[in-house]
Amino acid sequence: MLAARAAGDETAARIWQEGIRALAAGLRQLSALLAPEIVVIGGGLMRAGDDLFTPLRREAERTFTVHPVPPIVAATTGPDAGLLGSALIGAGALTGDAA
Repeated sequence: MLAARAAGDETAARIWQEGIRALAAGLRQLSALLAPEIVVIGGGLMRAGDDLFTPLRREAERTFTVHPVPPIVAATTGPDAGLLGSALIGAGALTGDAA
């Protein structure tokens, strides 16, 4: 998708922007419900780097009207962040330790 967008594919650019808007809308709802101090994005999506984070932050700043925009960052554990978090929660459930 990003390669096509970079090559000037207007459809790819439009789809990417629609995805950014949808993700920002989801983060807006998450923020309204949970008021997170930070939003961490992992998995393959984080590999998009600034192509994702710059327009996502801009869209969040534009559309969050009531709640503040929390920092939106890439997972430091890389694309396996969700897997690692799930493993920690599972291990905590087995051992009785809180994750």
